[in-house]
Amino acid sequence: MSDLVITVSQKEGKVPITVLQVSGDIDANSHQELDDKAAEIIEGGAKHILLDLSQNTYMSSAGFRSMHKIYTALQSDDEGKLGLRLLKPSDEVKRLMEAMGFDEYLPTHDDMDEAVNAF
Repeated sequence: MSDLVITVSQKEGKVPITVLQVSGDIDANSHQELDDKAAEIIEGGAKHILLDLSQNTYMSSAGFRSMHKIYTALQSDDEGKLGLRLLKPSDEVKRLMEAMGFDEYLPTHDDMDEAVNAF
C-alpha cells in the first residue's frame, strides 16, 4: 500500500485552474485525504480543478466516489460550466470510468497544456 500525496498548484488558462496532483493509491484508507483537500480548496474559492492522476497507482471505488463528490461540489457553484477535468488517468481508470459512465461527464486529457486550455 502506498501513501497518498496530494500536491496543489495553480495554472493560468482562460480561467484560474487549481491542479491537484495525486501520487499513490486512492482507496478506502486514503480517499478522505482527497475529499478534505478538495473541499478545502473549493471553500477557498477554486472553481476549476484539474485532477492530475499521472502518478496515481491504484483507484478503488472510494476514489471514484471522491471524484464524483468533487464534480458535484463544483457543479453546484459553477453556473453550469464544467469545473473538473482529469489529467492522465491510467488505462485501468479510463476503462472503469467508461464502465461506470463517468466518461460521459468527466473529460480526460493526456497533455497538461491541452487540459488547461480546455477549461
